[in-house]
Amino acid sequence: MNRNLAACLALLVYGSWAAFVNSEHGALMAWRAGLGQGLYAFASTWMVTAMARGALRRLGASPAGVVLSFILSFAVMLCFPLLIHAVLGTIDVWEAIAPGLVVGQWLYCLCAVAGLSREPGVIACRAGSHRPVEDFFFVGACPAGD
Repeated sequence: MNRNLAACLALLVYGSWAAFVNSEHGALMAWRAGLGQGLYAFASTWMVTAMARGALRRLGASPAGVVLSFILSFAVMLCFPLLIHAVLGTIDVWEAIAPGLVVGQWLYCLCAVAGLSREPGVIACRAGSHRPVEDFFFVGACPAGD
């Protein structure tokens, strides 16, 4: 699936869910939670592939590299919704992020890391790189990126 389309779908699905579960606390809270979770879902869905690519590039496609890439990508992506909802003052934070956490982060991140670990282009452009920060976030560092 196209990364942009997946990000838009994540915005609609997870933003709607967060708004729904917080609607009992009033319309303003529902809108804040929905927009916060939706925008986060968009950004995280779009970025998690780049993060997984960067981690795999740095750590390699060995079993340990794949596991560490998953753990690092998941941990970083878990921090963002917690921070966003803390700033927004969302009341039912865990209820709001649960679907996105399980499906949108854990499952997607696992699939991204597993799939990317088998792509020769992701690891092939690792050697000889002189741009570690850009490479980690995969910002124009390798033509094999999506």
